[in-house]
Amino acid sequence: MPATLDGKRPGYDDEWIVTGETKTTELRHSAIHSMALFFMFDETTIANVFLRAATQIFSSKTVSADLDLTGIDSIVCKLRIVLRYFQDFPKEFPSY
Repeated sequence: MPATLDGKRPGYDDEWIVTGETKTTELRHSAIHSMALFFMFDETTIANVFLRAATQIFSSKTVSADLDLTGIDSIVCKLRIVLRYFQDFPKEFPSY
């Protein structure tokens, strides 16, 4: 399903939201057991270097799902990308 970059999550400087929506009639199957992520953003439009890295890292990843879409008109998926560990080591891990 095509997705849009909604921008920063309100109240956070290190979290971004991506939203995808599609009509279930456009899908081949009504039961979904996994979804593959493929980010196809134009990198020249993404100014944040950490967000560009996240789109490359998470691309081609598979997410488990157990969805039965029978009788449902459309599906909306929201993906929250958390970038804080790209920027800083967590406090419980030593930085080298």
